[in-house]
Amino acid sequence: MNGGKTPASMPIPSGIEVAKVRTASLGGNVDEHAVYVRSEWHKFQQMGAPLQAFAARVVPLPRSVLDVGCGAGQELLPYLDTVSVGIDVRRSGLVEGRSLFGSRAPSLLVGVGEALPFARAAFDVVLCRLAVPYMNVRMALDEMARVLAPGGVLVLQVHHLRYYLRRLLRAHTLKEIVHALRVIGRGAAFELTGRQMRGEVFQLIGSLQRMLTAAGFAVVEIDQRDRTAPIAVARRR
Repeated sequence: MNGGKTPASMPIPSGIEVAKVRTASLGGNVDEHAVYVRSEWHKFQQMGAPLQAFAARVVPLPRSVLDVGCGAGQELLPYLDTVSVGIDVRRSGLVEGRSLFGSRAPSLLVGVGEALPFARAAFDVVLCRLAVPYMNVRMALDEMARVLAPGGVLVLQVHHLRYYLRRLLRAHTLKEIVHALRVIGRGAAFELTGRQMRGEVFQLIGSLQRMLTAAGFAVVEIDQRDRTAPIAVARRR
């Protein structure tokens, strides 16, 4: 199987760097993010491809796929015969991805979800798994809508308030307690005022649906089998 392809219509602007093809070396200092994305890769191998299964209900045979906040890029494994691109703000995860994919690696780029370096309507599928809570949510959704072709599908998994309440209840250290309380506070302020402070936030289903609609999506499905991390499926209008 060949690696992912990069379309000529997607020039990489200055400031957006392609992750180098090299094996990550942890050396003396362990890169906790690199360790995390590698563990997520192996978890994906065990659990399969739930986001791809949701996307296939709307776009069965996509020609181009983008994973926003891709980590090591494991969500792109089912799409290596298409134009497949991953983007993430953390270089270390992309380097791990290049190592794990080997010669099959898709394009893995350093960049942010709020300013995607791609042409309008460049993709048939956009995936975003548990990354949008760390972004400016409205800006990121607007960008995902911009790069999706009409009729294309966004599959978005988010952290619900329940996720952080569970973390709070299971916290073992003061640091964990403070982190959960901060996220809950920022998320509550976002829900009540519509203004997002800088930092991680949760999403509630109703407000997420409204933001998706405002960004130009038609919500197809909300899967809440995991009540701490629901999955939204939305078609680009």
